[in-house]
Amino acid sequence: MRRAVEELAARRQREAARRIAARRRLRWAGAAVSAIALLLGGMILSARASLEQARAEVERRRAQVENVVERRELTRARHEGAAPSPERDAELAGADNRVSIERRRYDQDASAYNALASGLSEQLVARLFGLPTRVPLSNEIDAW
Repeated sequence: MRRAVEELAARRQREAARRIAARRRLRWAGAAVSAIALLLGGMILSARASLEQARAEVERRRAQVENVVERRELTRARHEGAAPSPERDAELAGADNRVSIERRRYDQDASAYNALASGLSEQLVARLFGLPTRVPLSNEIDAW
């Protein structure tokens, strides 16, 4: 009988040790899952911030292009019907030059955004948060 009691006590100790080991494994697994979730969350938030910042810069450049295009049209309208002169030609050429410079700057920022958004994780983040996966270049836009 004493042997049976000892066996029962030994069995209970083994079961207790197994439960403790299982809890320990569960805690480690929970910690690992939490760490992975935090890491992924940080990566997602970082990618979102980068995409939003790049998109804001593209939108700012686009607004600048629209502004110089509008000013160029006002300059052309002001010189419409005027006799050709070096001052008029220089002002019109300067207006055209400002437009081409701003379009080139827009294209640089749009290309940078498109390169950033071309990664797999960035495409997923862009779709998740409603950001475009690609912005058009200036030659793909019909009207400014």
